[in-house]
Amino acid sequence: MRKYLILIVLFFASLTTVTGQKSYYVNASILTTENKVYDGYIEHLTDLKITTSVNFKQQPEDSELQLFAPGEIKHIILTQDSTVYEPVKYAYIIDSVELSEFRLAKKLVTGYASLYKLQLPRIELKTVLLNEITFIYVVRIKDEDHILRLNEYVIDVSGSGLEGAYSTEGYRVDRKYIPMLKTLFNDNSEIADRLENLKFNDDALSNIVDRYNNSTHPEIASSVLQHKSKPVIFHGPMALFSADSKFGPEYGAGYYMNYCDPEQSKRISLFTGIFYTDHFNRDEGIQEQSSPFLRIPVQANYQLANTRISPFIFAGATGIKYLEGRYGEIVFDIGVGCVFYNRVLLRCAYERELRRVDRNKVFSCTLGYNFNNPAKIRK
Repeated sequence: MRKYLILIVLFFASLTTVTGQKSYYVNASILTTENKVYDGYIEHLTDLKITTSVNFKQQPEDSELQLFAPGEIKHIILTQDSTVYEPVKYAYIIDSVELSEFRLAKKLVTGYASLYKLQLPRIELKTVLLNEITFIYVVRIKDEDHILRLNEYVIDVSGSGLEGAYSTEGYRVDRKYIPMLKTLFNDNSEIADRLENLKFNDDALSNIVDRYNNSTHPEIASSVLQHKSKPVIFHGPMALFSADSKFGPEYGAGYYMNYCDPEQSKRISLFTGIFYTDHFNRDEGIQEQSSPFLRIPVQANYQLANTRISPFIFAGATGIKYLEGRYGEIVFDIGVGCVFYNRVLLRCAYERELRRVDRNKVFSCTLGYNFNNPAKIRK
């Protein structure tokens, strides 16, 4: 069993070396400032990764890489969900020096006033406890970009009490986006009156900008761009073969489902299913544990690349219920896998039962087929 395990690890290590350079590429179209269109794939794991540069390939497997700076781009459109990215002018200060440059931001609203969401690295954020705020917003009116920020500062809190004087640190939230929006929308008093309690999130800001556009400048069409990516689901039949250190070889078949929510993470997915499994050789002395059984795995996958050959690693647990008797167990498993052309799914796992002293070790391989449309997943 150890020999098989070593061979599988070496095989997937070589796949990772070959495909790891391809990272995570998605289907997209780039329009440059020279009005040239490039249809292909861009490296896009998170919005932050493309703010300062864009890696482009005709195909994810190509070795030739083309680099685009934000200043060279008019817009990028992702094919899968029509997300639009455009360059915005971002000003910031480093070591008391004010700098400005173009960065790519996601477009949320189009119209007389356009709204963008720009992800920033942690070093450029002015927050302390608000870890969920990893971005700023930009409003563009007449080709001028205005930054909307939510800042958080550390302040000194001093006073006196029953135990005497005290001094500690506190935090103050500065909603700088409110006065900025009041200045930008000062020609519409109804909108300005709604800004005082406005939340710093996509829905609130998109709605107020869209409302301003429609009420103040209806001659220019305004729309809120929706960018919610639909969950991606692999599902289909799967065959299983395993080598048990105690009961010998096993075989099985069942149905699996692999679920991924791109809004949460493009690399992490959840795998589950149900499989009927039996032994090639029955052990009459331990009839119950060598009987047919059901396997229900629940495992988390981490995808290393999304090319035609896409390796991944996984870990989780598998519930086992023997069909003869009441015996059941839970095994913990780790493994590696690969998706071939978004159709064929191969998984190899090392399993071990942790509750018993005489715990047995299992090495399993599963081969499945994906019924979902590969064209929808490749994009």
